[in-house]
Amino acid sequence: MQISHPRELLRTKRQSLFRVLSLFRGGQNDICTEQGRSAERYRRAAVTAASSVLARVLSSAAGVVSVPLAITYLGTERYGLWMAISSVVAMLGLADMGMGNGLLNAISTADGKSDEKSAIESVSSAFLMLTAVAAAILVIALVVNPVLPWQTIFKVRTALAAGEVRPTVLVLAVCVALNLPLGIVDKVQIGFQEGFRNNLWQSASALLGLGSIIAAIHFRGGLPLLVAAIAGAPTLARAANWIVQFTITRPWLRPSLRSFDRRRAAQLTKTGSIFFILNLLMIIGYSSDGIIIAHYQGPSALATYAVVQKLFFSTAVSEFLIAPLWPAFGEAIARDDYGWIRRTIRRSLILNFALTALIGIPLVIYGRQLVAWWTVSKILAPVSLLVSFAVLRMLMVYQGTLSVFLNHGDMLRKQLGFFSLASLCSIALKVVLVKPLGEAGVVWATVAGFGLLYVWPAARLTAGYLAGAQRQGGLVTHVPGGRPLCE
Repeated sequence: MQISHPRELLRTKRQSLFRVLSLFRGGQNDICTEQGRSAERYRRAAVTAASSVLARVLSSAAGVVSVPLAITYLGTERYGLWMAISSVVAMLGLADMGMGNGLLNAISTADGKSDEKSAIESVSSAFLMLTAVAAAILVIALVVNPVLPWQTIFKVRTALAAGEVRPTVLVLAVCVALNLPLGIVDKVQIGFQEGFRNNLWQSASALLGLGSIIAAIHFRGGLPLLVAAIAGAPTLARAANWIVQFTITRPWLRPSLRSFDRRRAAQLTKTGSIFFILNLLMIIGYSSDGIIIAHYQGPSALATYAVVQKLFFSTAVSEFLIAPLWPAFGEAIARDDYGWIRRTIRRSLILNFALTALIGIPLVIYGRQLVAWWTVSKILAPVSLLVSFAVLRMLMVYQGTLSVFLNHGDMLRKQLGFFSLASLCSIALKVVLVKPLGEAGVVWATVAGFGLLYVWPAARLTAGYLAGAQRQGGLVTHVPGGRPLCE
């Protein structure tokens, strides 16, 4: 038996380490070849997915600590009130009119076509328009918040909770407004398939948020201060990311009034309007649960739903692998690599269905014990709610994988019809099922609506578009005046 010399073993280990680290460095693959482009997309997706895991671990760890702290400190009514207000204010995220996702598409296409001018004009146009929208939101929030009957809307019973509704709404509205123009940095990094940069900043915001909530509780702050500490942390981290991205990493891409382009702004608005409708439908189909439960069952029931939702969504791994495919598909479309798209969709579905099942089954079996331990026995999760979320996660894997492809080109508009039907059907079913089935009813309504009206039409649209593109010899043409893809 031959024993390797210690120096040889050390050299081998170093080579293995260098091969792993090489994944995090660009320029390792020849993007002028089909094989090189494929490898580079997978490399970027892998790096983004790995950093997403780090961000999720830190975010989940912060949640594991912060949820029992917040529930114990606030009580179930005030905690449920916080979740209900968050559901309402989250809808203000639609105020970007879909321009954020439109910018993501524009950046990924510009990257695939090496069109820097298009990227500069798109970033500046999006930033200036979103800054104007943010200012409008702040003005509206200051005018409307004092007059709306929040206590009646959320069925608040205690005087303490009633007194905290308006300042909490205002705090969350300010954070949402600030995040609109700052949020372009996320779309730029994701569009260039550099989501790992954004994920690292999200990791920092999770740690900052945890420290802030501990400090707020230590100093006996009320619900508005607690929300300011948690919602403000991501805003500060995003602001720092914005400064680094546009002053150090890509100073040539920094937004400016000089680079604002009306034609580019009109294109972003047109694409963004479709994304706006889809996002609105997404909220109706997926995210209206909190408002419906709070209205029909009260804030305490919403607290149970929110904790179980956090349990399933914080342990989901499929989105780590699906999200990086959005800009990868956009860049692949720009280069007419639809064979790679077909293979990647198939592989993504198989892998993510398997991973979601492996995680979902144990959560259904041991979910009640986990929730009781997590909330210090203050919340008992119904088995029906655990099962409904497990099924919903499987559906979301399918919908997420196909949507990151369907969000490009003419497919973006064509999916509006069946997505609208699925969303409207689910919202109607939620109102019907929430009373007899409780919190689980709203989840099963989403499963039924999208399962019946989304699954098959989305599959047909995907297959038909790829088949048509193959017959035509390409999905899109290159932008006139763009630099050569390979020099």
